[in-house]
Amino acid sequence: MHREGPQPTGRTLSLLRHYDMLDVFHHNPELALEQLQKIASDEKGAEKIYATAELAYILGIRYQRSNHPGKALDMYSVSVSNAYLYLFCPELDGARNPYDPQFRGACDLYNAALEATLRIVGSEGNLKPGQSYRISTDDASHDVLVVNRGPWDNEDFGELKFCSEFKVKTIDAGNVTYGIGVPLVAVRNRPRNETAAEKYYPEGLSFPVTAVLRVMSPHLHSEDEAYSIDQKRHRHPCVLEFYDPLASTGIELNQRTVPIQSDLSTPLAHFLENPKFKEQTNSTTGLLFPDQTEKLRGVYMLEPFDPNRIPVVMVHGLWSSPMTWMPMFNDLRSFRELRDRKSTRLNSSHLVISYAVFCLKKK
Repeated sequence: MHREGPQPTGRTLSLLRHYDMLDVFHHNPELALEQLQKIASDEKGAEKIYATAELAYILGIRYQRSNHPGKALDMYSVSVSNAYLYLFCPELDGARNPYDPQFRGACDLYNAALEATLRIVGSEGNLKPGQSYRISTDDASHDVLVVNRGPWDNEDFGELKFCSEFKVKTIDAGNVTYGIGVPLVAVRNRPRNETAAEKYYPEGLSFPVTAVLRVMSPHLHSEDEAYSIDQKRHRHPCVLEFYDPLASTGIELNQRTVPIQSDLSTPLAHFLENPKFKEQTNSTTGLLFPDQTEKLRGVYMLEPFDPNRIPVVMVHGLWSSPMTWMPMFNDLRSFRELRDRKSTRLNSSHLVISYAVFCLKKK
């Protein structure tokens, strides 16, 4: 690892050399980025779009390390939007090669730049569905709306944590799928106006979320994507979307289904570490002093109720607890076929727990 952080790949350096911009990059990297963006506007091509995303990400890292979060956020936004265009812009369909390592590199750039963006925005408390955050530059500023695309209500979203910050030990941590987006742990808020279903949600509940930044540009056609582009700096209007990976294994981007990156084990493990849940899993107390666990009885959902799905009840033994079924539950959710209704009628959706009953809903 270079002491100054990530460096341009050989292909990006070759591109800069081709346009006689290598010295400019070494002495004034932001000027080199602006010149590259202008070239990419005049001479569209996948290599130029990728190089723009890569250089912007490198500059974002440098600005963040020098304690300039505003400039870092600006550069990360340039990186993630250009990585998005590399992957999904229709004009590049003929130039993209999914067997090229650069294609996966664009996915990694998108995910890394988006996570870096969310860390800055989250530190300012603006990472909530229904809100927006602002990216300001020397020339202008624009707002990015945060939209919830999953079954949870906006007010259910409490603290958001990054799955990459945790190392799971209590259960198998292999329940990960690869694609685009940033896996998050959402700690559920108890709503101010409680409904009848509220008593079935355990305290400290955590659920999985994947954040995806959708770029709105005339290149990408949909009824919502009718925004102008800042051609000078390649800053594209965007919408930040939150998906539930249990409900959406893939999303539609530019009329194609794209897999989302997900981590189901980490949010589950985060919930298992919740002191309120640990109180429920004291099997010895339940066996020897059942009267002390009376208050723990009940049925609890780990996802919003869906009347169209059929529950499967898993009953643990006398000297046991809901933890008995956690490895099996986590393994069941690892099968995409069980979550994807297009592949099979079985769709694991809900986990319901009580001191005596452990329930996994399927369809």
